Amino acid sequence: MKKNSLLHMEIKQLSDLISQLFSDEIRNLVKDEEFVRLSSKQLMLLDLLYQKPLTMNEIAEAFQMTASAASQLVKKLEADNYVKREINLENRREIHVLLDTKGKHYNQKLEEMEMYILDKYYGKLENEDLIQLKDILGKLYHIAVEEQ
Repeated sequence: MKKNSLLHMEIKQLSDLISQLFSDEIRNLVKDEEFVRLSSKQLMLLDLLYQKPLTMNEIAEAFQMTASAASQLVKKLEADNYVKREINLENRREIHVLLDTKGKHYNQKLEEMEMYILDKYYGKLENEDLIQLKDILGKLYHIAVEEQ
């Protein structure tokens, strides 16, 4: 076992526990919301579409599924106004999927809940601790990017 392997595992375990606690709290906050009935794949798609519209092929690739399965995933969300399809005006054979009214609402609520949780917990740390945490996470991020 390497010199700091135990320490690395303890850090990972704490990070995982914190992530799980935050996820559980978000789940409790959304339990009365309509989108609580959406599947994990549907929620993941809404998260991806929040970043940018995707083509059906990009959705199929992201979920490692067939184009037909991707179309079914989109169809269910489209029926409930979470997403909509638009023809790409530059390539009329290509269809873009983007967030519709309920999809935008979902992402807005998720952002609000995340900010609530971050303020609730990070707000209890001293400013110096937050700066140190940000610096350490930034260093770790840059190491990971360089190693790719």
